[in-house]
Amino acid sequence: MRSQSITRSSGKKILIVAVSVIVLAILAIGSVVCIKLSKKPYVAVYLTTGDIYYGRLSLFPKYRLYDAWFLQRSQDGSLGLQKFADAFWKPIGPINIDDDKVVFWTEIESTSPIAEAIEKKQLPESMKTKAPAAQNSQGDMVVPDQANPSENTQP
Repeated sequence: MRSQSITRSSGKKILIVAVSVIVLAILAIGSVVCIKLSKKPYVAVYLTTGDIYYGRLSLFPKYRLYDAWFLQRSQDGSLGLQKFADAFWKPIGPINIDDDKVVFWTEIESTSPIAEAIEKKQLPESMKTKAPAAQNSQGDMVVPDQANPSENTQP
């Protein structure tokens, strides 16, 4: 009888140790993934829709953009940096991108205005240009060409 209670007690201790080791391993793997993700450079992802998103890209097992941002032009023509998670529909988690929708992606320098703006959570003054909002024949808002502003005037 006594040997059975010792065996049960030993079995419980082994189970507790095994569960503890598994939990610690999961926590360690999770922290390594977070550290690696936070050290990834920012990238620009250009999609077939013409949208450009900025963030930290993971390619495996599919394209995922973490800490995603995009440039948004307001009605007065000024540019604003918008965190994807702060959009009015409140998306959760990374953006999952179909790889066939990606035209290209590229790393951006940590010293680029976009990377610095993301780190500071605001655009630098040099990027806060105001341009008149223009519309094409379909009613879509278009960004005037800064190089040839005279060609973009509305009649």
